[in-house]
Amino acid sequence: MRLGRIVALLGVVAVLLATEPQAAQAQSVPLTATPPVECTGPASCVVDMDVPLPDGVVVPGGERPGNRVRIVLPPGYSAADARPLLFLLHGAGDGSESWVENTDVEEFVAELCAIDADRCPVVVMPDGGGKHSETGWYTDWHDGSRQWETFHIEVALPWVRDHLGVGSCRASTLLAGLSMGGFGAFSYAGRHSDEFVAAASFSGFLDTRPAPPLSTVGFQLAQDNGLGAPTEDMFGPAGLPVEQDGWAEHNPTDLARAGAYAIYEGNLWLATGTGTVGGPAGDEPDNPGSYALESFIFELNQNFRLAMAQAGDTFHDQSYVGGNHGWAHWQLALRTALPDMLEATAPCAPPTVVSDPAPVTAPVTQADAGTPVVPGGPTLPATGSNTPVLFVVVLASAGVVLRWAAADRATRR
Repeated sequence: MRLGRIVALLGVVAVLLATEPQAAQAQSVPLTATPPVECTGPASCVVDMDVPLPDGVVVPGGERPGNRVRIVLPPGYSAADARPLLFLLHGAGDGSESWVENTDVEEFVAELCAIDADRCPVVVMPDGGGKHSETGWYTDWHDGSRQWETFHIEVALPWVRDHLGVGSCRASTLLAGLSMGGFGAFSYAGRHSDEFVAAASFSGFLDTRPAPPLSTVGFQLAQDNGLGAPTEDMFGPAGLPVEQDGWAEHNPTDLARAGAYAIYEGNLWLATGTGTVGGPAGDEPDNPGSYALESFIFELNQNFRLAMAQAGDTFHDQSYVGGNHGWAHWQLALRTALPDMLEATAPCAPPTVVSDPAPVTAPVTQADAGTPVVPGGPTLPATGSNTPVLFVVVLASAGVVLRWAAADRATRR
């Protein structure tokens, strides 16, 4: 029996490593020096902007600076209007442009505005590290070399509120993300609940400690092989015999156990597939690795569900049978969750818009970052994401080991 499980696991490894990447189609989007004051016409306006970085905040980039954000402005947008704000986070190996390049988010915003002008969101997609530098994992790194969390929460979010006149209070600010960005969305929601009224995770890595202490050892092994996984550089010392607090402090499942999501009163949305064929957004049989990855992430989401139940907190579970780790399912998940999330918003006081020009800042260079920029790992199909394959394999192995141990204990009883 155990030999069969080992063979099956090795088969998953082989599938993951043999999968060929699929390139996303890039779109031309203007880089503007000052925030637009309006968006006229029937279509959404899409622009890129570089948010000015304060001294001491480092978010490395490459061909695109790490402080760049992509913005979808709804039809009829005016900086004088108070509108809801959606902070939308990307996954590992992607960048601020990935949601627009891989989904119909701009058309979806226009549809929402045609239905209800009062709940017509501005969507801001910041870079979180991945496509243009190493994966950032939505945190201020423990080693002090990166400040992604500070940039998003203390720099980009206030700047957007000041210059676009949106999300000027917690009641009108939403947060969502996919995969690594699903981790980021729920990590930020748990750690900064005074900023967001609702949050959503799509195929999110909602438990970075599924098999402590083996889980963080797995992360380190993946990083040692250049796969861009979170490590002790990001969350602090890791490994045997115990893990340090930095891992738990950012981990959505640990935050759920601590009751960090009670303040949302159910305004959390979770969607992930089972990693089997027959998903609601269609199948991609030529991308078997993305099914194996989604199946593993489903187990991580199960850990989060259990932690929420133990804490007595509720959420909207919009998970589905079937589905791979791919953009078609994330687009469907956003279309399913966002209308309900907007119902959770409430108007803020009229915005006071800053009209000072916002200069386009120079890209952060490797020298500015102080440490080398490490490329991400192999690209999995259907995601466009540099998903750390070895990390997935190691954690999956740890899960198998724990399940065997549990089965042995049950047998001995």
